[in-house]
Amino acid sequence: MSRPQTTRIPSSIQELAPTGYRFLRRLTLAVMVGYLLTMLVFVAVSFAAERRMYYTETYQHLDETLRVLASVLNSGSGHMENALRKAELALEQQTKAAHRVMVVDREGRILATGHSNLMGRFLPQVFSLRPYASSDRPWRHGRTEAGRWLASSIPLSGGAGGSQLVLLRSGQNIDQFVRMFMKFHGLHLVITALVFLLLFKVIGRRFVREPLRSLISLIHDVESGKLTARPSQDLEDELAWMGRRFSHMGHTLQETIEQLVRAEKYAAVSMVAFRAAREMQVPLEAMNRHILYLEGLAENDINMRVIGSSLREDRQHLLNVLARLKAIEPPESGDANSVAQPVS
Repeated sequence: MSRPQTTRIPSSIQELAPTGYRFLRRLTLAVMVGYLLTMLVFVAVSFAAERRMYYTETYQHLDETLRVLASVLNSGSGHMENALRKAELALEQQTKAAHRVMVVDREGRILATGHSNLMGRFLPQVFSLRPYASSDRPWRHGRTEAGRWLASSIPLSGGAGGSQLVLLRSGQNIDQFVRMFMKFHGLHLVITALVFLLLFKVIGRRFVREPLRSLISLIHDVESGKLTARPSQDLEDELAWMGRRFSHMGHTLQETIEQLVRAEKYAAVSMVAFRAAREMQVPLEAMNRHILYLEGLAENDINMRVIGSSLREDRQHLLNVLARLKAIEPPESGDANSVAQPVS
């Protein structure tokens, strides 16, 4: 009769991983990647909204400043270049950003500015500009959309040839804003990813990996015959509870096996005693007949009567032993309950 085949129990978490822990790890990794992609989209949308709002507020400030400057220049007198230079210095001191104030004609030629080296030159050739997206200025060429200077203009009343007052503001502050924004949110994403990975490692190891390893070890021990093995984890989760219940089941099974072994041993001894009692009954009956015969022959012989009396006592002792052996009922094989209170 061949030995029944038993299902091989994985002895390590790596063998269980293809259907359990590895799937959980891949699922968690997919969730983390999805979260990071969502955060990247959120950062991109937030950056675009913040940048648009920053530009809008800056352009509004430029327009308000231009209206004030235009009213001052239209009503004032004196040298135009000096007034423009003073306006630049005042704006730079107030906003901590470089400014340029100038008067240009319809084609974009600089007519008046506080910087003599810019006189007569075309505005797009000197500055890389970024005016309003809806603006239709003559100086808006192909490179202006990626410009380093923010531009706003307003017509001058009484200006010759449709001249305009132009206010430029350096985009360096915006570049700093972009760097700070990306650095802050990039750091936030990195920290979030690291915390997520750390939590997954700690929680996965403590509440999934180690309890699974303990449960697999218990199953492997039971398969190897170590029914009294105990789980190594003292957690209060479902896997640890399963491990403790499995350990309790192993202890119960061990006690049952020990009772069955004792029952088998007692049954074997009882069967031997029962058979011995049955086999002794016939010789004892023959011994009784022999004793009666000796007593009949020893009516006048004292020694023979003593021998007969001694044999009768020995026979009675054997009969008593035989009676006790007959009182033992042999239990059925494997009956563990029959050994609870054995017959003395």
